[in-house]
Amino acid sequence: MLRRMIDVSAVAPTLVARGDGVHVAPCVGSVHYPARGNAGCRSVEDDSFWFSHRNGVIVDAVARAAPPGWLLDVGGGNGAVAAALARAGHQVALLEPGADGVAAALARGLGPILHATLDDAALVPGSVPAAGLFDVVEHVADDVAFLARLRDALGVGGRLYVTVPAFGWLWSRADEHAGHFRRYTPRSLAATLGAAGLSVERVTCFFSFLVAPIFVRRTLRDRLSPSRPTADDGGDHRPSRWLGAPIAALSAAERAWLARGGALPVGSSVLAVARRV
Repeated sequence: MLRRMIDVSAVAPTLVARGDGVHVAPCVGSVHYPARGNAGCRSVEDDSFWFSHRNGVIVDAVARAAPPGWLLDVGGGNGAVAAALARAGHQVALLEPGADGVAAALARGLGPILHATLDDAALVPGSVPAAGLFDVVEHVADDVAFLARLRDALGVGGRLYVTVPAFGWLWSRADEHAGHFRRYTPRSLAATLGAAGLSVERVTCFFSFLVAPIFVRRTLRDRLSPSRPTADDGGDHRPSRWLGAPIAALSAAERAWLARGGALPVGSSVLAVARRV
């Protein structure tokens, strides 16, 4: 259904249809992301409280500030967010440069899928009604230039939804391992979006309940034990059983507050909604 409703040839005419809902760039460039990053996420994202809560917060934000048409999930990985948005009734296309991410998204039944980087896709200016960048911008060296290119692809009034990791003082070797260039504050993310020519409509932190655990488990331990190997994220995504109920309660309370339009000054992630004017 979605493959018939979204005309990829009108958005990215240089991509070649593969016949299974995937449209491939003539040459797919590299990105600053671990080679096995999508595979690592795929192993945890379907039963991770972190992915579940992030997806819920994103779905609520998109519901509150509705896109003026279908949404392009740029750097969408395995399609976890795209699938959550599709279940919520949104028309979603996925743009992903990693072959393993494309395969995983295809296995989820998603489509259309653009197998390309943002530059490779050569999106037609003004052709995209809305876009999402969910934990993508921190992987880009020149974030303002990258956002400006995506801004040009948006139609006038088109919305952009963004999530990024928050606060430089939470930096740890996990960020280096993930290929991050930076973490953001609400103010710095808003300034970055503004510098790219976008009008910011909303900005808030989320994952407020993870700030202390991340600081202790990652940031502080790295500072005290700089030679300690970087921990596998799997343990963070699957906490001890006795923490399940408290995490669920904190997630539900935070999500309800944000869904009503509330904002939080502190969290381990930042969410922003912006518009091309």
